[in-house]
Amino acid sequence: MTVLKNKWFWLGLPVVGIALTLLVSDTVRRFALHGPAMVVAAGAKLACSGVYVMGRTPEHVLEHDLKNFYGSFFQYAEYSFDTKAQTATATVLGVISDTALYRAGVGCTLLVDVTKEELLAQAANISIFTPVDRPEAWPVGDTVVLREDNPHINWLALGKAIDDAFEDTTENQTIDTRAIIVVHEGEIIAERYAPGYDKTTRFLGWSASKAVTNALIGTMVMDGKLLVDEPAPVKEWQDPKDPRGAIRLHDLLTMTSGLAFSEPYIPANDSTEMLFHSPRMGDFVASKPLAYEPGTHWYYSSGTTNLLARIYVDTAGGSLKAAYGEMKRRFFAPLGMTSAIFEPDTSGVFVGSSYFYATARDWARFALLYLNEGKVGDQQILTKEWVHYSRRPIPQATRGQYGAQFWLNAGEPDNPADRRYPNLPADYYMASGYNDQHIGIIPSQNAVIVRLGWTTGDVKFDLNGHYARILASLPKVS
Repeated sequence: MTVLKNKWFWLGLPVVGIALTLLVSDTVRRFALHGPAMVVAAGAKLACSGVYVMGRTPEHVLEHDLKNFYGSFFQYAEYSFDTKAQTATATVLGVISDTALYRAGVGCTLLVDVTKEELLAQAANISIFTPVDRPEAWPVGDTVVLREDNPHINWLALGKAIDDAFEDTTENQTIDTRAIIVVHEGEIIAERYAPGYDKTTRFLGWSASKAVTNALIGTMVMDGKLLVDEPAPVKEWQDPKDPRGAIRLHDLLTMTSGLAFSEPYIPANDSTEMLFHSPRMGDFVASKPLAYEPGTHWYYSSGTTNLLARIYVDTAGGSLKAAYGEMKRRFFAPLGMTSAIFEPDTSGVFVGSSYFYATARDWARFALLYLNEGKVGDQQILTKEWVHYSRRPIPQATRGQYGAQFWLNAGEPDNPADRRYPNLPADYYMASGYNDQHIGIIPSQNAVIVRLGWTTGDVKFDLNGHYARILASLPKVS
């Protein structure tokens, strides 16, 4: 048993919360009153995944993930690890505590209204990957040779751009870039890792996971098991008098469902209640009322993605074993993504909004699938139409910034130059997540750029600048 002790910062928070109730903002009050519960849940989950999924030491996870995470509050908990049981526990005040359990091939799940034995039984006999080093060239295999033999690439400029992307002059190195991969014409032409990480490290995608959920739903659509323009198959909405019955699968995919859901990640808000305190996240979202007529209003909501995940699991057979077998057979295995772990909630539904882990090379394989319009070799994993649908700007997002679980750089219809990332091409689109995870796809330059890290300070990773400098070293598609 490993125990990491920290300061007892939390003793005064309840008193502070009550005293400041009438004096400070709602966010401060929420953290004072509900922060400890959020910290132990999120802290246990991140500690568990950092150690057992990523393969790091508890000390490394505490120092590099939790010390600066979310305003540094997480460093004040006490963390303990039972390597035999493969659990991680976070505790504050000596009494507020949460535990997450690791299961091979499945990852970590918080013990919310469930026992360890029930979760182990749920995952019994599940089909998991056994990663091996495949001798074939990437992306089919794992051999990567960084040979600078393409005369159309400015190799000196590319190397300098990668150096710049890893540079971190912040006081506590809070930009914290951990991995960058550049793919051009189907080959990895640049790959670098920060100390402590390598080609075998699984990285958390946070909301970049939403794009993987898009792909899994896309396989169901391709196979005729789900229909995009039909009402979403949600059992809670089947009453003919329920206006939520009009919500289509398309509305969930494009964040235009109209469901009332509050996304900001503050204690006691919908997002944090769902991720850290709900045993059945899809059910939590399905119970929400309408705030807008379906299909009329765009609002970024992690809740709708977790409802998509529940729909996928229900369609695949309704159990963790059936769903994970389906996603392995139909998607991850054909792509060669043998590091893929999509962590579930206690019901066995993967947390489609946030909890996908994979190596940087597997994240690049995922992006390459979309660059190649759904094709791997001679096998069509997703239809070309699905890829185009995923990156098509929806009219409700008036700046052209969103498609179907992907962020876009299209710009306003009447002013396409007004883009979110003005120095990047208009056809750039990406899977993007918290802490500056960026899985970028650039069709006009036949390129993919993957940046993974743990940015926690006020200074963010300069995506617009760094990616522009990388792309400037590459030729455009003729």
